Amino acid sequence: MSREKGIEGAEIKIIKKGSTEEDEIKIVKKRDTEEDEIASRALEIALSIDKGPRDDTRADACKSAYYAYYYAWRVDKCPREDTRLAACTKAFTAYEYARDVDMGPSDITREAACKEAVSAYYYAFDVDKCPRDDTRSAATNDPWASYSYAYEIDKCPRNDTREGASYHGYYRNKYANLIDKIPTEDTVECELTVTEIAHNALHQALFVDMCPNDETRKKASINAYCAYKYALEVDKCPREDTRESACKMANTAYYYALEVDKCPREDTRKASCTDPHYALQYALLVDKCPHKDTEESAAQNWYYESKYAKEVNKKGEDE
Repeated sequence: MSREKGIEGAEIKIIKKGSTEEDEIKIVKKRDTEEDEIASRALEIALSIDKGPRDDTRADACKSAYYAYYYAWRVDKCPREDTRLAACTKAFTAYEYARDVDMGPSDITREAACKEAVSAYYYAFDVDKCPRDDTRSAATNDPWASYSYAYEIDKCPRNDTREGASYHGYYRNKYANLIDKIPTEDTVECELTVTEIAHNALHQALFVDMCPNDETRKKASINAYCAYKYALEVDKCPREDTRESACKMANTAYYYALEVDKCPREDTRKASCTDPHYALQYALLVDKCPHKDTEESAAQNWYYESKYAKEVNKKGEDE
């Protein structure tokens, strides 16, 4: 048996029994997709039908780190060992669990958050609200997180955060000018990528300005994910500009409809339907009924076509 890194760093087991490694990877990815579907459906039942927690829906939600966190936050409305353990299988959801459910730090959530640099930084900033060796050490694996940790948490220069920031020219120079306060002779203008500009603007609005403004919104909206997060966490309401940007990707269009608009629209539905998975999710959780566009999109994949027939069309017939 061998192991490879899969999507988002997850390990994929490959069992060689007459099939190719590519075939086995596809099988495991399909299983992971099915588990996310089960978790999503359990959350929907708990929120929309039961309007409260049950052991079986919680157990199904715990098949996914994100849905385990969301179940604890929105359904249980309190921490539990099982949802915490499930949320801690991914670094960022461990941070979110500590922030929104535990509403404080713990060794288990901190250790999980420290598996990724950015979540370690956010954990130190939002949850611990103070510097620690473990969160700092993890944050130094990313130039942006290194610089941000030094600037906003340590509030002073250190060799480890300086070294972490040095791997990207832009953050190396920001560190020298704003933290060391020593202008560098080699301050070359390092152009940021579009993604970096958008994430920096989102971070500025969330943690520095702590309010929306046209400049940060415009910059954040050059990236679909940042536009969705800006609408959800900064504006806290829908806008045409953030929605238009979120609709550049199926997943962000779906989440914008679900969490920001909180209702179906032609534009978010059309964008979601570029991916059969999100077409199904849109039908289940946003439209909450069959629609020609979502059905045609789901039909592009036999798995989602089957799920649509069982869960969406049947639901429409029952109603």
